[in-house]
Amino acid sequence: MRVDDTVGADVDPNAKGLLVVFNASGTATTQTVPGLAGADLSLSGVQAGGCDAVVRTTAWDSAAGKVTVPARTVAVLVQK
Repeated sequence: MRVDDTVGADVDPNAKGLLVVFNASGTATTQTVPGLAGADLSLSGVQAGGCDAVVRTTAWDSAAGKVTVPARTVAVLVQK
């Protein structure tokens, strides 16, 4: 799910949007996200600094516009 801050009032001047990926499967998944190739995304500060080592293995490939999320994980990436 992608949420962006490009229409209307600027809700958060520190972010252009969010990408939320729900992976309920038993294996990691890699998904291409149309329109986000070249975008600057990173795992949310809460998840990156949290105690869940599994979610921290989430990876964003900016050049390809692909996100890889571990099994049974919800990852929130922030677009800057």
